[in-house]
Amino acid sequence: MIDMFKMPKLGMDMEEGIIVKWLKSEGDLIQAGEPFVEIETDKSVVQVESPTSGTVLKLYYPEGTTLPCFQPIAAIGQEGDQAPDHISSLPTVNDTPVESEETVLQPTAAVALPAVESASPQTRKLLATPRACRLSQKNGIDLHMVSGTGPNGRIVEHDVRVFIENGAGRAITAPVRIPKETVTPLSGVRKITAARMHQSLSEMAQTNTRMDVNMTNMISMRKQINDRLEKDDIKISFLDLLIAVCAKALIENPQANASLQSDGIHYRNYANIGIAVDSKNGLVVPVVKDVDLMSIVEISKNSRSMIDKARQGSLLPDDMKGGSFTISNLGMFEVDSFTAIINPPETCILAVGRIADRAIVENNQIIIRPMMNLCLTYDHRVIDGAPSARFLQCIKHYIENPIWLLM
Repeated sequence: MIDMFKMPKLGMDMEEGIIVKWLKSEGDLIQAGEPFVEIETDKSVVQVESPTSGTVLKLYYPEGTTLPCFQPIAAIGQEGDQAPDHISSLPTVNDTPVESEETVLQPTAAVALPAVESASPQTRKLLATPRACRLSQKNGIDLHMVSGTGPNGRIVEHDVRVFIENGAGRAITAPVRIPKETVTPLSGVRKITAARMHQSLSEMAQTNTRMDVNMTNMISMRKQINDRLEKDDIKISFLDLLIAVCAKALIENPQANASLQSDGIHYRNYANIGIAVDSKNGLVVPVVKDVDLMSIVEISKNSRSMIDKARQGSLLPDDMKGGSFTISNLGMFEVDSFTAIINPPETCILAVGRIADRAIVENNQIIIRPMMNLCLTYDHRVIDGAPSARFLQCIKHYIENPIWLLM
């Protein structure tokens, strides 16, 4: 009996997947539960196991192919079984970057420049080999000035060399560019990110509020914590502390910890915080759940685990569900301030800039303090300006007075 292995549906929102890597070849033996293929969803890359044991009879699609869920992609059976040679199915889209047909240069083909009505040296139709084009570009030669001796007047490398040896090209300085483009189809994580960001901006009434915060006390507290935890090989990051701060502020400000859904506004009594991560598959947002119930050490371990999984491309769909608030940090790239786009269906997202020494006024004196900018983007349909400002002010209070996190 032949079993058809189909493109799995790995999440409620998944409609198609990409075959990233076959882990078995045709003719290989495979056991039920053994990894068979790596599939890229709209959020992550997942290893999918074989549901049955047998011999891999046929792999119907190459790596890089995008296919709808439940589309047969392989056949598994017993040695000697005859699997169909091909699958009659919907057209597929290959995700491998390809070069535009209009600009690809074949190794032995001539490069044809567009013909125009005038037959002057600068506008006449040109035929030139790629080697001639490269040599002319390297030496700043205008090919319109070179006479071709190849078939149909094609310019060959020898013609360019003769032109150079005669000294005729010394005054020509403008290089000749051979236009070339590559195209990568919009798919996978980039496709879903584009769709969700467009949805976010088109459906929400987004606006933002900014505040500068003094990081002096937070820096001091982090140092004391890390000195205490050094023997346990644990290091708390500023992001960990910021996650703890936001969790406490969200519980105290339920209007920011809400989402607008079809039946009304849902207010949460828990804090599930998403972390925007720049992974090899693009922007992903793993979620650390029930942060308000965790110690700072637990927050650190869970956030580090999620960030590592994101960068390794091993997040599961459930790792990115259920967020109530997102933090996006670009401080490590020396960004002072930026505006983030809300991750639907959440109501708020916090954009975090770098910590930098700045001059501020305290007690009528100009002093230097480590400052950080926070920008809160919020959905005005759910929360108004004043409560959103109070929420951001609450975050500022806990950052500048981190001892209150223990209260």
